[in-house]
Amino acid sequence: MCIKSKFKENYLSLLNSMNNVLFNKNPTNQSIGEVCNAYKIESNDLSSEIKIVNRLFINHECDTIIKKINYIRSKDIQTGFPNYTNILKIFLTIPTNTASNERSFSALRKLKTYLRVTMSQERLSSLAILYIQIEYPIDFDNIIDKFDAEASNKRSSFDTEVVKLTNT
Repeated sequence: MCIKSKFKENYLSLLNSMNNVLFNKNPTNQSIGEVCNAYKIESNDLSSEIKIVNRLFINHECDTIIKKINYIRSKDIQTGFPNYTNILKIFLTIPTNTASNERSFSALRKLKTYLRVTMSQERLSSLAILYIQIEYPIDFDNIIDKFDAEASNKRSSFDTEVVKLTNT
């Protein structure tokens, strides 16, 4: 199935414009205008940010998309270029297919069985994340340490309250 059948024509045009704005050294004014209109950003601000960011990329030899993203994250320059980084975040979170969405709903169906109908929403969400993101390793020792630290904090504050109540 080709990409044109996945997206409506105006969405495909917007995706192409975002690609042009984010990853070309000299994006077209038409692309900048389309992105700015779609996300209500001032075109002059975005144009200025693009020029500066592209100079930074050239100076630090960021010639691939991955290198550009890693540079933005490692140097913590998101606050200096809010429009550029917001568009980058939007672009990176657009799903290119529906498989991940379908997998999420399939996982929820498996998790929310008849016996688990009484489960709270927070617990269901946490279980869904664990099930959907199963390929990521989990550091159980770290989780247990955090849980223990939070539990001991609660215990100590509870003990303090009990002492206050008994002294009054």
